Amino acid sequence: MKRNILYLVMFAVLAILTGCENRGTENLPTALELENTVLDVPAEGGHFTVKYDLQGPREGAQLIVTPQYKWVSNVDISVPGEISFDVEKSYEESARSCKIDIAYPGVYPNPSVTVNQAVGLQHSISFNVKEVGHSSIVMDVTPLDKTMPYIFLLGYKDYIDENNFMEDDLGQIASDLETFEEFGAAMGGDAASVMAAFMYTGDLIDHTFTGVVPETEYVAYAYGFDVESMTPTTEVCRVVITTKSVDDYVVDFNFDIDIQGADVTIDIEPVGYDGPFFFDILYASDLPENASEDQIREVCSAVWEEWKNYHMSFGFEIEDVLNILAYKKSAHWEGELPYNEDYVVFAFAMNESAILNSTPELCYFSTGDVVGSDMEFDLQVTDIHARKATVSITPSTDETYVAMVATAQRYDGMTDDEIIEYICDNYSVSIAQGAFTQDVRGLRPEMKYYLLAFGYQGGKPTTELTKVEFETTAAQYAQANVSLEYDKFYDLEDVLEIVPGWGLSSSYDMVLPVDCVSDGEVEYMYAAVMLEEDFSKYKEDEIANSLFSQGELPDPFTIFYLDYNTSFVFVCMGEDANGDFTRLWSSKPANFVYEDASDAQEFVDNYIYNTNNSPAPYRSEANAEVLKSDGNLNILR
Repeated sequence: MKRNILYLVMFAVLAILTGCENRGTENLPTALELENTVLDVPAEGGHFTVKYDLQGPREGAQLIVTPQYKWVSNVDISVPGEISFDVEKSYEESARSCKIDIAYPGVYPNPSVTVNQAVGLQHSISFNVKEVGHSSIVMDVTPLDKTMPYIFLLGYKDYIDENNFMEDDLGQIASDLETFEEFGAAMGGDAASVMAAFMYTGDLIDHTFTGVVPETEYVAYAYGFDVESMTPTTEVCRVVITTKSVDDYVVDFNFDIDIQGADVTIDIEPVGYDGPFFFDILYASDLPENASEDQIREVCSAVWEEWKNYHMSFGFEIEDVLNILAYKKSAHWEGELPYNEDYVVFAFAMNESAILNSTPELCYFSTGDVVGSDMEFDLQVTDIHARKATVSITPSTDETYVAMVATAQRYDGMTDDEIIEYICDNYSVSIAQGAFTQDVRGLRPEMKYYLLAFGYQGGKPTTELTKVEFETTAAQYAQANVSLEYDKFYDLEDVLEIVPGWGLSSSYDMVLPVDCVSDGEVEYMYAAVMLEEDFSKYKEDEIANSLFSQGELPDPFTIFYLDYNTSFVFVCMGEDANGDFTRLWSSKPANFVYEDASDAQEFVDNYIYNTNNSPAPYRSEANAEVLKSDGNLNILR
């Protein structure tokens, strides 16, 4: 027994000795020493290095460096004996610390460096949120540099969080620039032209955001920006704002829905409620029956906000919006919807601020099938000229139908059924009902056309195609000359200071009143202004077609929005009673500078309060597609 114990002891000793010998051959580090374990850095941040001494390094092993917070980043261990990293600028109201853990195989416990950053910098732009309601926000914006141009915007916090923009200044700015570019292109300009509407200099006092959604988180943010270089000049400064909630009411609605195929009649009456309410119709898939109350409220509220904001973008006040869009006591709607589809009609009450304040009531319904019709058409084309003809359509019943004029060439080789299918698939058709006679303008000289008609209900053709072919005459010029006359122009920013919210766009620099004059009989006038570089690119007939496509002026007067220090060419033409155009008139290149602008009050007195003319933005490169359009199809309404 003693011998067995002795053997066990000997084996244990051998195992220990063997283990010790193996660890010695692995050359494990014995120490990792840091030059310093505490690093004090300024609020400005920067690039910093901590040196270390590693004794007995292990082959193939490397340091693992882990900062506690994201404001310490870009760790670099490529230089032996050095750990480098970046520290972001701090705008915190107090000092902050970040522990950096350093791990290496065989070293325990792990050493660490504590980075202590001083009290943060003052933001380049600060905010003072004064009032937060359920539909408005009032705040001051104060930049440190009163001469610095800056962008100031309001965004949904959900969207900003989704894209991590709270932590990514450059990502936020890049997203804004992309949006500005898209809107600029749509308006015939560039990003800078749109940015002007959101760019400020100096203090903004009592700046008010309206149309915000109750009980919603927003981020108001601003950053300095240089338009010439299209680069930011400061960090993105932010403040999170949560709008107030709205007291909810329980309002029941009675829905009476009558369905005849695709024809739908809806009557809605609130029960025991005489305030404003709103309703709309959606596809049932937009509001599935298993949707939660919050989902239903979100969808219905979004529909209303879209309608409301659209009208307010044209200068309507809340009271006007309620008068236009809301109902009281009852609502009646009748119309045609696509056949064999599922729908939901919703209704909810609103307060005096046009904010949803009741849980939406829903009513689901489905349209029926559409059957064929024996309706026939009598089509007549008379008084045919080079660019104009008179069409008359007389259906045999009072059912709905589609009617249009189109170039015959487009449908060469197609059967009648193929023509109907092509029209339904490629055009947003306009529905007619009953007999009518109409002058069709904008035709091309010496070209064959079809006058087409077929029954149509709920998105489905109900009759065969009826068509009549006709050919326009040779072109001739109208016996008149036209031109544009203008004199004074006015700075738009100065105008908006007197009448905030006036006009269609604040992204331009100036407004120019223009008179259209003629020395002969002219029924319609067309006018536009083009960049000089664009004017030189197009032929006369291309410019004429573009003028016609944008529509005639409601009055021989208009107002152009323009930019300073840009060369423009003004163009116009007239149209006589026969549909013949005058020769295209064009001006010499014109350029406007701020120093020559007239008193803005004069414009306000003479044009804003005394005219209802709609301004016409200029056409630029973004309109090349319009200029080249052939206008083959004219929908008859």
